[in-house]
Amino acid sequence: MVRLKNIIVVFLFCSFSSCKMAYIVVDVPQDPELPLPSDAKDVVLNNRLTDSLKLHNYKRDFVLKGSGKDEVISVAAIRVIKGLEDNITEGYRFNLKGDFLLATLDSGLSILQPPVPEKPVISLCEKTGADVLVSLESVDYKTSVKYESFMAKEPVDPKKIWSNTITYDRRQVEYFNARMKVNIELGWRIYEGKTGKIIYQGYQRDSVSYEVQGRSKEEANKKLPSVVTAVEKAGFIAGRGVMKRISPAYSTVERYYYKNANPDFRKAYQLVKFRRWEDASKYWEPYLNSNKLKTKAKAAYNMALVAELNGDLKLAHSYIRDACELWPDKKELEAYLKVIEERLLNKY
Repeated sequence: MVRLKNIIVVFLFCSFSSCKMAYIVVDVPQDPELPLPSDAKDVVLNNRLTDSLKLHNYKRDFVLKGSGKDEVISVAAIRVIKGLEDNITEGYRFNLKGDFLLATLDSGLSILQPPVPEKPVISLCEKTGADVLVSLESVDYKTSVKYESFMAKEPVDPKKIWSNTITYDRRQVEYFNARMKVNIELGWRIYEGKTGKIIYQGYQRDSVSYEVQGRSKEEANKKLPSVVTAVEKAGFIAGRGVMKRISPAYSTVERYYYKNANPDFRKAYQLVKFRRWEDASKYWEPYLNSNKLKTKAKAAYNMALVAELNGDLKLAHSYIRDACELWPDKKELEAYLKVIEERLLNKY
């Protein structure tokens, strides 16, 4: 089915030779880096790094009892799972079946652990009706803070002025920039629900940066977020990135299509206004057998666009290649053929 969510539609009219076309801005699907089987729709998440008490009672004002690295990771892992959840629920490819804890670990959270045994994976997936288990199995992070000083005049602050007496210093004074960077690395695995076997294992890396300013290093340092807050943020961003690697993304592009070849094309044009591509294609498809070569070429061109929006680049290529053969030297057809061929080249 054609993805309808978040499509921005703009219709303009332009003339190419004697044939009018409509212009549209659409989102076309881009294949993920690690595509899962097409029948894998239902996903359950697993967090191996956070104990049950923290997972179920966690609040934003949670205060760490200590500053150990494993404790920071344990809290940050919750935000990683939240990033995963958000990415799944915002997309259309997968259905979220919940999040759980399997094989909670007490130490060594920054290295990829041995896999979860097959039987618990199968049991959980059967219980939840999930096709795959996406499991967070390690988190590692590094933080760094760099300071840089510069000279500048103190900004004028009206609150520091009483009567005609100016109480702020107009001389140049030293300021300090503090730049904090957090690099985070997630170790994760995807397990097949039916067999419990690993489909994929690897790492997802990301980073966040903060910059603050103060009159001294101490003042600037106080404005920086705590390590746990910074790692949580980095974890959330990296968590969203995990699903992007296995879920289709979308790219906003400009496309043209024929709207005015005959009354049926005009009817289809009205349907496209409401983004009803499948219904519009029912008006174009019969003209693939037209005796009028140009009309047949226009229908093939439009059907290529529908195929591209459905993510079937091979079918789109077949349609647009036929259109070019039917109507040689038509620049609009040749241009779209090059677009599809480039996308196929990048994919395969």
